[in-house]
Amino acid sequence: MQNIKALRDPLSHPAEADLSFEDAFVLLDYARRVLIQLGYKEPADRIRELTSQLAGRTGGSMRER
Repeated sequence: MQNIKALRDPLSHPAEADLSFEDAFVLLDYARRVLIQLGYKEPADRIRELTSQLAGRTGGSMRER
């Protein structure tokens, strides 16, 4: 949870700032891991699907997608 907060902390990363591809990919992985630990298998599986859709893409920001 701390890693998720650190990636999108509103004090250091304004909400209107672009999210890099790398940060988005890592953020999804962290979120999936938290959901698994909390026992939410279906949402974790959905995040795995989203991650697999991103797997072939590189660079840029998520807003460009």
